[in-house]
Amino acid sequence: MTTRCPKSIIRAESTGWLDLYAANQAAGVRLHAMELDARAVEALLVLEGEHRKEREEGVANA
Repeated sequence: MTTRCPKSIIRAESTGWLDLYAANQAAGVRLHAMELDARAVEALLVLEGEHRKEREEGVANA
């Protein structure tokens, strides 16, 4: 058993992906996967999936 509270670790690269996702959503411009490296594409897909789940859960709980 641990006595410390777990902490999330957010690296600068992760913050960059969040910024890229937010800018992409705000501008309404879809980035092409070929313009990004594989890790960035994966990060954007994960963020989009999580955002979609939150929207669906919000509708279900409304």
